[in-house]
Amino acid sequence: MPTETDLENKYDNGAGQAAHLLKYYLRMVARNAGVNWDSDNDAEVDAIVECILNAARQQAHEEIEEWVQPDAQVQP
Repeated sequence: MPTETDLENKYDNGAGQAAHLLKYYLRMVARNAGVNWDSDNDAEVDAIVECILNAARQQAHEEIEEWVQPDAQVQP
């Protein structure tokens, strides 16, 4: 069920913007704490956003399946 999301578009009013804003504020906190922020950190934030979206998709899928077939077992 996991789906690839375009996190490069920071103006999409969705996942890309969420990743951009999260990186922006975490980078600011890291800088103020004297911690180096690099591209690995950016990639990890993208992975976090992707995991959150995949979890939401899975939950939605399970709820839809339950609604459509209340007695059916849902397979991920």
